[in-house]
Amino acid sequence: MHWWTLITLCVLGCNSSLREVQEAVDQVGSKSAPASKEVTPAGGKVGPGAPNILLVSLDTVRPDHTSVYGHTNDTTPRLAHYAKQGAVFANAYAQAPSTSPTHASMFTGLYPSTHGYYSYKYKLADKHTTLAEILRDAGYRTFGVTSSVKFVPKTGLQQGFDSFERLGGAKNGRSAQVNNKVIQLMNEDASTPFFGFVHYFDAHAPYAAPEPFRYKWHPALSFPKPEWTSRFIKKNRRRRSIVNPIIAGYLAGLYDGELSYLDTFVDQLLAAVPQSKRRSTVVILTSDHGEAFFEHRYLGHSHVLYEEVVRVPLIVWWPDKVAAGTQIQVPTQTVDLLPTILDFAGLPLPTGLEGRSLSEPLLGTGPEPEMTPIFLQSPKFFGLIDDLPTGRYKLTVRLKNQHPRLVNLTVDPEGKTNLAESHPAELAAMNARMSSMPFEDPRGRSVEREEFEDSELQELKALGYIE
Repeated sequence: MHWWTLITLCVLGCNSSLREVQEAVDQVGSKSAPASKEVTPAGGKVGPGAPNILLVSLDTVRPDHTSVYGHTNDTTPRLAHYAKQGAVFANAYAQAPSTSPTHASMFTGLYPSTHGYYSYKYKLADKHTTLAEILRDAGYRTFGVTSSVKFVPKTGLQQGFDSFERLGGAKNGRSAQVNNKVIQLMNEDASTPFFGFVHYFDAHAPYAAPEPFRYKWHPALSFPKPEWTSRFIKKNRRRRSIVNPIIAGYLAGLYDGELSYLDTFVDQLLAAVPQSKRRSTVVILTSDHGEAFFEHRYLGHSHVLYEEVVRVPLIVWWPDKVAAGTQIQVPTQTVDLLPTILDFAGLPLPTGLEGRSLSEPLLGTGPEPEMTPIFLQSPKFFGLIDDLPTGRYKLTVRLKNQHPRLVNLTVDPEGKTNLAESHPAELAAMNARMSSMPFEDPRGRSVEREEFEDSELQELKALGYIE
């Protein structure tokens, strides 16, 4: 959304009617977007004791379905073991509800509307400076190992990596390959610190984990078959008559089975992470988005900004550096990862970042900072989370002819009740705060990617992204 539209919302103020607010919102996209922000690296070289850095992305993992965040099913006990030895963020958010824009924000420290990489249909422009590029230029050995078609070279997400490998094959057979490759790369050259990016794809549909995990948390049903769940989700995202509580619970149970399966590989990887007096390794574990099981009459992810889709786990494990049992309540977001990681590496922060470092509360050198606004965006929605005197509010607005949705996360953490009509003062206050955020529609300036190969198209089809 353009800054001028948001100022219009601000001017309307508390005396405006919901209709007037909606009329202002409907103006989004009617003018051309301003030029995108540039990030300028500050330079610098790593010192002799610089830590290794491992950024682990757990695709499609929502925190409240993990043991770390108190799920009734003990899905991830091994991950919980490592989380207890480090820091857990209670309120972490992905910048977008899908893989491509969220990872682009992780890698650039920029919001989706700034880097312009909205979906896998486009690419991250070469002009953007990535975390891997900064660390490589500072003296890090950089590598990436992933298991998703979303990371093929034509997406632009491989910028700055000395080596980057995307592993194929059966979806639930890839994590073993990922671990073998990552463990090999971590131990190749101990004289140079490494930055490794690791991506696991198991929790993504289709939810067809191998036994004994497949039906670990829910009995089998005749339909849909686990192997068909991607297609089922795409076809029935909003079909209440079909996605009844029994089916939704069954899908959630299959999903939990995938999390338990994934947990075994996370454990294997972290047990192999090199730690020494000379060079320690900091591990950051997070996700690109969550998954909806019809809590808001929606199934899956990619479009909406409901809590079950945009909240993610964030765990930092760094023995002897981050105190065991650290709990951080201040909300954080994907764009905060780059500055935090650079602080860990002892490198100066670039100018133009839209995130902030959270290294001080993690390392115990400073208190938790005050909350800064959380910015969320998808091709169809934009959203903002911020604290008001009456609670923590989340405002989401659809780009085309939909009323604003306002929820109070303090008293309604799942965001079920829309307060837009009953709380005009809070609505106006949130609208006013939006005026400082870079809401704009980047689709007109997104960089077109090259066409996917036939094998890649088949993989996208199997995952439910295309027909």
